Amino acid sequence: MKINLSDLLVFEKLLNSLALDLREAWIHYKLFSDLNDSIPEYKRELNQSPAFWELTINSHLENSLFRLCRVYDQHKESLNLKNLLKAMLVQINREDSDENREENDSKFAFKNKLDEIDKNQLKFDIDFFVEKENEIVKKLVIWRNNKFAHQNVKTITGKIDIFQRYSMTYKELEILFRRGMEIVNRYSSLLFNSSFSINMSGQNDFKDVLESVRQRLSPI
Repeated sequence: MKINLSDLLVFEKLLNSLALDLREAWIHYKLFSDLNDSIPEYKRELNQSPAFWELTINSHLENSLFRLCRVYDQHKESLNLKNLLKAMLVQINREDSDENREENDSKFAFKNKLDEIDKNQLKFDIDFFVEKENEIVKKLVIWRNNKFAHQNVKTITGKIDIFQRYSMTYKELEILFRRGMEIVNRYSSLLFNSSFSINMSGQNDFKDVLESVRQRLSPI
């Protein structure tokens, strides 16, 4: 079913859910990136358990992309950022009579909050999530439809290579992370005076593990 924003509490729960997906996506991506960057420095240490580290590095990337695909999904019936922003715009454009407003104070309060939002900015933000308007989003949606949410027979049989035909650079992925979180924090700040951080405590803890392996390998 389509998103129906009944009051501020409902909207906050939906926005928080997408924000957490974005945050977790970024954290896993950052770990993937940092582990990859550490390979030259810790090559000997990583080679002590190559299967473990290969699975770990790949899992961080897959987890990140899976969550990013949910946020940028284009399905009309799912919770994604495009649908949530469009539901906001519908609510802003709604004209309630004074009689209807008196029937539900919480909806009235929510409408008042939404009326403070810049509609032109909101429309601009919505356009960012539309695959027809954004080539990077289009490529991610193709990945989602052919690999992460569904399997494409032609991909499996080698007739087409989705990742090669619709390849994305790490820079493009980072645009999706940062722009998505920027938009989430814009409306979280405006409506709830709060924002989400993409930083994680202990982001470099994996280096402590590799340093321990290095010490074990060092001659006494």
